[in-house]
Amino acid sequence: MVVWDKGPMGMGWHYRRSYETVLVAMKPGAACKWYDTTNTIENIIRPSMARKIIPQATDHPTPKPIALMEHFIKLHSKPGDIVLDPFSGGGTTAIAAKRLGRHFIACDVNAEYVEMARKRLAEPWTPPLFTDETVQEVKHTQEPLL
Repeated sequence: MVVWDKGPMGMGWHYRRSYETVLVAMKPGAACKWYDTTNTIENIIRPSMARKIIPQATDHPTPKPIALMEHFIKLHSKPGDIVLDPFSGGGTTAIAAKRLGRHFIACDVNAEYVEMARKRLAEPWTPPLFTDETVQEVKHTQEPLL
């Protein structure tokens, strides 16, 4: 179990939950695949890595950031592997898998969300213009980008 710290929730209930738990599963009896080489991975995902998403009326009610799903997919799979999401909702995990060169199996009990995921997966996407390293370099320079 991993804790996703979604950051401050703002005004609202006392002790309002500002985290979600993330469960990572594997086939019974199989070893947990682990592809991190940094030895810096914690069991808490901080808001700087993946902040909460406030859903719009047309969104799935509990959307997850693509960066969060990419984080777990990179840790536990290699390009060409299959990622299974039995509770796919709006398809965020499938989108992350597609972007990272993985195959995916995604399903949901709600036909409306299955259709939402299909539409999102059909949208063209391009790799990010800047990598994390480029963004860090830009933050440390005083020169204009243009």
